[in-house]
Amino acid sequence: MHSNIFPTTRQMEAEVIQMTASLVGGSGTSTTAPEICGSMTSGGTESILTAVKASRDHERRRRRITRPEMVIAPSAHAAFVKASEYFNIDIVKAPLDGGHRLTAAAVRRCLSRNTVLVVASAVGYPHGVMDDVEGIAALCKERGVLLHVDCCLGGFVLPFLKFVRPDIGGTMGRADLAFDFRLPGVTSMSLDVHKFGGWYSRTTGARSHAPTLSLSHSLSLSLTLSRSRHTRQGAPTREPRWSCIARQRYGGTSTRAFAIGLAVCTFPPALLARGTAR
Repeated sequence: MHSNIFPTTRQMEAEVIQMTASLVGGSGTSTTAPEICGSMTSGGTESILTAVKASRDHERRRRRITRPEMVIAPSAHAAFVKASEYFNIDIVKAPLDGGHRLTAAAVRRCLSRNTVLVVASAVGYPHGVMDDVEGIAALCKERGVLLHVDCCLGGFVLPFLKFVRPDIGGTMGRADLAFDFRLPGVTSMSLDVHKFGGWYSRTTGARSHAPTLSLSHSLSLSLTLSRSRHTRQGAPTREPRWSCIARQRYGGTSTRAFAIGLAVCTFPPALLARGTAR
């Protein structure tokens, strides 16, 4: 917001996005998503709204879809229903399996030529379980459909799960769970910093897990990430002819809220513990 006037906030935003991207498959020589980009928002709902709008606009340009549909589970966050109302997208609900998870088979039955987005949760709020993100991502890649993974609750927990519960990932034949941009089918994600992004474990020898709470819990701060700039083009609203100054906005937040959120919430301990902040 007004990054031409406040360049330091733009720099802080870029660094937090870069650090978070490194947690969700966006760094390293073998990454499948080297161009992850995104923006800060005032909370998870705004992150979801931003991602849904970007996906709708992208598919409108790419596939000329005029009656967009979005496939979600009954356990998906209510913000996706709000997004459907805001952006005139029809909701198609895929049923959950016996373990309260959305599966690729259920999604496959709901896809149509008008599908602009599929939504998976990692993890979902109602049941605290993760959808079959890996299977759904493979299906979306096969069908050429965009996939958003809602990690507002699990985004700053799942990347560290392999250090405390390696057996969970091992049941899937890998060292850790795959839920992020490591899966080629995932095109966007939402992550709430003000939740578990404010916690980290301080390890001293064999003793660990001394939680420390960040100031980020005092304000809302979330991120919306996209695999590439192409799928993110519809996220901002641009008005270069505004009589005051050229504007580019990512949601309904004001400059004041954005600046305060950056000042208080930037560099949460979970990111600092990775050694990526300088």
